[in-house]
Amino acid sequence: MIESIVSPEILEKKPWKAFIAGFIFTLVAILLAGNVGSPSPYGHGVGYLVVAFISVAAAPFFVHIFKIEERKRGNIFQRHEKIIRVYAWFFLSVIIASSFFYSLNPTVAEKIFTDQLKELENAHVIQKSAASGMATKSLSFVEIFENNLIVLGLAIVFSFVLGAGAVFLISWNATLIGTLIGKISQNPSAFGLSHLGNPILNYVVALPLTLLTLLPHGIFEIGAYFFGAVAGGILSAALIQERYKSWEHYKPIIEDVGFYSSISVIMIFIGALIEVYL
Repeated sequence: MIESIVSPEILEKKPWKAFIAGFIFTLVAILLAGNVGSPSPYGHGVGYLVVAFISVAAAPFFVHIFKIEERKRGNIFQRHEKIIRVYAWFFLSVIIASSFFYSLNPTVAEKIFTDQLKELENAHVIQKSAASGMATKSLSFVEIFENNLIVLGLAIVFSFVLGAGAVFLISWNATLIGTLIGKISQNPSAFGLSHLGNPILNYVVALPLTLLTLLPHGIFEIGAYFFGAVAGGILSAALIQERYKSWEHYKPIIEDVGFYSSISVIMIFIGALIEVYL
Protein backbone atom coordinates (compact mmCIF):
# COMPACT_ATOMS: atom_id res chain seq x y z
CA MET A 1 0.00 0.00 0.00
CA ILE A 2 2.85 2.39 0.78
CA GLU A 3 3.95 2.34 -2.88
CA SER A 4 0.69 4.07 -3.80
CA ILE A 5 1.43 6.84 -1.27
CA VAL A 6 5.17 7.31 -1.75
CA SER A 7 6.54 5.66 -4.88
CA PRO A 8 10.22 5.72 -5.92
CA GLU A 9 9.30 8.12 -8.73
CA ILE A 10 7.67 10.49 -6.22
CA LEU A 11 10.69 10.25 -3.88
CA GLU A 12 13.02 11.11 -6.76
CA LYS A 13 11.01 14.24 -7.52
CA LYS A 14 10.20 15.16 -3.91
CA PRO A 15 12.93 13.74 -1.64
CA TRP A 16 11.28 15.10 1.52
CA LYS A 17 8.56 12.47 1.14
CA ALA A 18 11.20 9.91 2.13
CA PHE A 19 10.49 11.18 5.63
CA ILE A 20 6.90 9.89 5.38
CA ALA A 21 8.02 6.52 4.04
CA GLY A 22 10.78 6.13 6.62
CA PHE A 23 8.50 7.09 9.49
CA ILE A 24 5.90 4.52 8.46
CA PHE A 25 8.51 1.82 7.81
CA THR A 26 10.07 2.37 11.23
CA LEU A 27 6.82 2.21 13.20
CA VAL A 28 5.71 -0.91 11.32
CA ALA A 29 9.14 -2.50 11.84
CA ILE A 30 8.99 -1.78 15.58
CA LEU A 31 5.54 -3.34 15.89
CA LEU A 32 6.53 -6.40 13.85
CA ALA A 33 9.77 -6.96 15.75
CA GLY A 34 7.95 -6.52 19.07
CA ASN A 35 5.43 -9.20 18.12
CA VAL A 36 8.04 -11.59 16.73
CA GLY A 37 10.10 -11.32 19.92
CA SER A 38 13.75 -11.99 20.56
CA PRO A 39 15.54 -14.69 18.53
CA SER A 40 17.92 -15.05 21.48
CA PRO A 41 17.13 -16.64 24.88
CA TYR A 42 18.95 -13.66 26.44
CA GLY A 43 16.59 -11.11 24.93
CA HIS A 44 19.03 -9.80 22.32
CA GLY A 45 18.42 -9.43 18.61
CA VAL A 46 15.11 -7.56 18.57
CA GLY A 47 16.87 -4.26 17.93
CA TYR A 48 18.65 -5.72 14.93
CA LEU A 49 15.36 -7.20 13.77
CA VAL A 50 13.81 -3.73 13.76
CA VAL A 51 16.63 -2.45 11.56
CA ALA A 52 16.35 -5.48 9.28
CA PHE A 53 12.62 -4.91 8.77
CA ILE A 54 13.21 -1.22 8.01
CA SER A 55 15.89 -2.15 5.49
CA VAL A 56 13.79 -4.79 3.76
CA ALA A 57 10.97 -2.27 3.32
CA ALA A 58 13.17 0.63 2.20
CA ALA A 59 15.78 -1.10 0.01
CA PRO A 60 13.56 -1.48 -3.10
CA PHE A 61 12.85 2.25 -3.06
CA PHE A 62 16.54 3.12 -2.97
CA VAL A 63 17.47 0.59 -5.64
CA HIS A 64 14.83 2.03 -7.96
CA ILE A 65 15.98 5.61 -7.29
CA PHE A 66 19.59 4.65 -8.03
CA LYS A 67 18.45 3.32 -11.40
CA ILE A 68 16.71 6.62 -12.15
CA GLU A 69 19.68 8.70 -10.98
CA GLU A 70 22.21 6.66 -12.95
CA ARG A 71 20.55 7.74 -16.21
CA LYS A 72 20.79 11.47 -15.38
CA ARG A 73 23.18 13.90 -16.97
CA GLY A 74 24.73 17.09 -15.62
CA ASN A 75 27.59 17.78 -13.25
CA ILE A 76 28.57 15.37 -10.50
CA PHE A 77 26.36 17.03 -7.90
CA GLN A 78 23.30 17.44 -10.12
CA ARG A 79 23.34 13.76 -11.07
CA HIS A 80 23.11 12.47 -7.49
CA GLU A 81 21.84 15.35 -5.39
CA LYS A 82 18.34 13.86 -5.08
CA ILE A 83 19.47 10.48 -3.74
CA ILE A 84 21.58 12.21 -1.04
CA ARG A 85 18.56 14.24 0.00
CA VAL A 86 16.42 11.09 0.09
CA TYR A 87 18.98 9.41 2.37
CA ALA A 88 19.01 12.47 4.66
CA TRP A 89 15.22 12.65 4.98
CA PHE A 90 15.01 8.89 5.51
CA PHE A 91 17.70 9.00 8.20
CA LEU A 92 15.89 11.79 10.05
CA SER A 93 12.57 9.96 9.85
CA VAL A 94 13.99 6.81 11.46
CA ILE A 95 15.48 8.90 14.28
CA ILE A 96 12.21 10.68 15.00
CA ALA A 97 9.98 7.61 14.67
CA SER A 98 12.14 5.42 16.93
CA SER A 99 12.69 8.15 19.52
CA PHE A 100 9.00 9.11 19.58
CA PHE A 101 7.98 5.49 20.14
CA TYR A 102 10.58 5.15 22.90
CA SER A 103 9.33 8.31 24.63
CA LEU A 104 5.70 7.18 24.58
CA ASN A 105 6.34 3.51 25.44
CA PRO A 106 9.63 3.32 27.39
CA THR A 107 8.89 -0.04 29.01
CA VAL A 108 8.11 -1.72 25.69
CA ALA A 109 10.88 0.16 23.88
CA GLU A 110 13.56 -1.05 26.30
CA LYS A 111 12.65 -4.63 25.40
CA ILE A 112 12.68 -3.86 21.68
CA PHE A 113 15.80 -1.69 21.46
CA THR A 114 17.93 -4.00 23.60
CA ASP A 115 20.78 -4.09 21.08
CA GLN A 116 20.82 -0.32 20.67
CA LEU A 117 20.89 0.16 24.45
CA LYS A 118 23.74 -2.33 24.75
CA GLU A 119 25.73 -0.48 22.10
CA LEU A 120 25.19 2.86 23.85
CA GLU A 121 26.26 1.33 27.16
CA ASN A 122 29.40 -0.14 25.61
CA ALA A 123 30.25 3.29 24.23
CA HIS A 124 29.58 4.84 27.66
CA VAL A 125 27.10 7.20 26.05
CA ILE A 126 24.02 6.80 28.21
CA GLN A 127 26.06 7.37 31.37
CA LYS A 128 27.25 10.74 30.12
CA SER A 129 25.58 14.11 30.39
CA ALA A 130 23.57 15.35 27.43
CA ALA A 131 26.18 18.02 26.84
CA SER A 132 28.83 15.40 26.09
CA GLY A 133 26.80 13.96 23.25
CA MET A 134 27.87 10.81 21.47
CA ALA A 135 31.58 11.46 21.70
CA THR A 136 33.81 8.79 23.20
CA LYS A 137 36.76 10.83 24.43
CA SER A 138 38.54 7.75 25.74
CA LEU A 139 39.30 6.72 22.16
CA SER A 140 42.23 8.15 20.26
CA PHE A 141 41.98 9.88 16.90
CA VAL A 142 43.44 6.85 15.13
CA GLU A 143 40.94 4.47 16.79
CA ILE A 144 37.95 6.65 15.95
CA PHE A 145 39.16 7.21 12.38
CA GLU A 146 39.79 3.50 11.82
CA ASN A 147 36.44 2.46 13.33
CA ASN A 148 34.49 4.96 11.22
CA LEU A 149 36.51 4.06 8.14
CA ILE A 150 35.51 0.41 8.58
CA VAL A 151 31.84 1.41 8.81
CA LEU A 152 32.26 3.54 5.68
CA GLY A 153 33.84 0.61 3.85
CA LEU A 154 30.93 -1.60 4.85
CA ALA A 155 28.46 1.03 3.62
CA ILE A 156 30.14 1.13 0.22
CA VAL A 157 30.43 -2.67 -0.08
CA PHE A 158 26.88 -3.35 1.12
CA SER A 159 25.48 -0.73 -1.24
CA PHE A 160 27.46 -2.17 -4.15
CA VAL A 161 26.64 -5.83 -3.50
CA LEU A 162 23.01 -5.36 -2.46
CA GLY A 163 22.15 -2.21 -4.40
CA ALA A 164 20.94 -0.41 -1.24
CA GLY A 165 22.54 -2.51 1.47
CA ALA A 166 23.87 0.58 3.21
CA VAL A 167 20.28 1.27 4.28
CA PHE A 168 20.88 -1.23 7.10
CA LEU A 169 23.89 0.66 8.47
CA ILE A 170 22.16 4.02 8.10
CA SER A 171 19.04 2.69 9.82
CA TRP A 172 21.13 1.19 12.61
CA ASN A 173 22.83 4.53 13.31
CA ALA A 174 19.47 6.30 13.18
CA THR A 175 17.92 3.92 15.73
CA LEU A 176 20.96 4.38 17.98
CA ILE A 177 20.36 8.13 18.02
CA GLY A 178 16.61 7.59 18.41
CA THR A 179 17.19 5.30 21.38
CA LEU A 180 19.47 7.86 23.00
CA ILE A 181 16.85 10.59 22.54
CA GLY A 182 14.20 8.29 24.03
CA LYS A 183 16.45 7.46 26.97
CA ILE A 184 17.06 11.13 27.67
CA SER A 185 13.35 11.98 27.49
CA GLN A 186 12.58 9.08 29.83
CA ASN A 187 15.04 10.20 32.50
CA PRO A 188 16.29 13.75 31.81
CA SER A 189 17.84 14.19 35.25
CA ALA A 190 20.37 11.42 34.51
CA PHE A 191 21.65 13.60 31.68
CA GLY A 192 21.77 16.84 33.61
CA LEU A 193 18.38 18.10 32.43
CA SER A 194 15.29 19.14 34.35
CA HIS A 195 12.33 16.78 34.34
CA LEU A 196 9.38 18.69 32.90
CA GLY A 197 6.81 16.27 34.31
CA ASN A 198 5.46 15.20 30.94
CA PRO A 199 7.00 12.68 28.49
CA ILE A 200 5.98 14.76 25.48
CA LEU A 201 7.59 17.92 26.86
CA ASN A 202 10.69 15.93 27.82
CA TYR A 203 10.82 14.60 24.27
CA VAL A 204 10.42 18.06 22.72
CA VAL A 205 13.50 19.18 24.68
CA ALA A 206 15.54 15.98 24.24
CA LEU A 207 15.12 15.74 20.46
CA PRO A 208 16.78 19.00 19.36
CA LEU A 209 19.30 18.94 22.23
CA THR A 210 20.58 15.48 21.32
CA LEU A 211 20.75 16.30 17.61
CA LEU A 212 22.64 19.51 18.37
CA THR A 213 25.15 17.73 20.61
CA LEU A 214 25.92 15.36 17.75
CA LEU A 215 27.12 18.35 15.78
CA PRO A 216 29.50 19.09 14.31
CA HIS A 217 31.35 15.75 14.22
CA GLY A 218 28.17 13.72 13.74
CA ILE A 219 27.17 15.50 10.55
CA PHE A 220 30.56 14.69 9.00
CA GLU A 221 30.40 11.01 9.98
CA ILE A 222 26.78 10.44 8.92
CA GLY A 223 27.31 12.51 5.77
CA ALA A 224 30.29 10.31 4.90
CA TYR A 225 28.10 7.21 5.16
CA PHE A 226 25.53 8.85 2.84
CA PHE A 227 28.20 9.62 0.24
CA GLY A 228 29.69 6.14 0.61
CA ALA A 229 26.28 4.56 0.11
CA VAL A 230 25.79 6.68 -2.99
CA ALA A 231 29.19 5.59 -4.37
CA GLY A 232 28.37 1.90 -3.97
CA GLY A 233 24.82 2.35 -5.25
CA ILE A 234 25.94 4.22 -8.37
CA LEU A 235 28.36 1.46 -9.32
CA SER A 236 25.86 -1.28 -8.59
CA ALA A 237 23.09 0.35 -10.66
CA ALA A 238 25.46 1.02 -13.54
CA LEU A 239 26.74 -2.56 -13.71
CA ILE A 240 23.26 -4.04 -13.48
CA GLN A 241 21.71 -1.82 -16.15
CA GLU A 242 24.52 -1.05 -18.55
CA ARG A 243 26.49 -4.16 -19.38
CA TYR A 244 29.03 -4.48 -22.18
CA LYS A 245 29.39 -0.74 -22.76
CA SER A 246 32.50 1.10 -23.91
CA TRP A 247 35.02 2.68 -21.56
CA GLU A 248 33.67 6.13 -22.48
CA HIS A 249 30.33 5.15 -21.00
CA TYR A 250 31.78 3.87 -17.73
CA LYS A 251 34.40 6.60 -17.30
CA PRO A 252 32.04 9.22 -15.75
CA ILE A 253 30.54 6.53 -13.52
CA ILE A 254 33.98 5.53 -12.22
CA GLU A 255 34.81 9.21 -11.72
CA ASP A 256 31.61 9.71 -9.70
CA VAL A 257 32.31 6.66 -7.53
CA GLY A 258 35.90 7.80 -6.93
CA PHE A 259 34.80 11.35 -6.13
CA TYR A 260 32.12 10.36 -3.60
CA SER A 261 34.37 7.75 -2.01
CA SER A 262 37.15 10.32 -1.60
CA ILE A 263 34.75 12.90 -0.14
CA SER A 264 33.56 10.24 2.32
CA VAL A 265 37.08 9.49 3.58
CA ILE A 266 37.83 13.21 3.97
CA MET A 267 34.61 13.71 5.95
CA ILE A 268 35.46 10.75 8.21
CA PHE A 269 38.88 12.29 8.81
CA ILE A 270 37.42 15.71 9.67
CA GLY A 271 34.75 14.16 11.89
CA ALA A 272 37.37 12.23 13.87
CA LEU A 273 39.48 15.37 14.31
CA ILE A 274 36.50 17.32 15.64
CA GLU A 275 35.38 14.49 17.93
CA VAL A 276 38.80 14.18 19.58
CA TYR A 277 40.09 17.72 19.68
CA LEU A 278 36.98 19.90 20.04
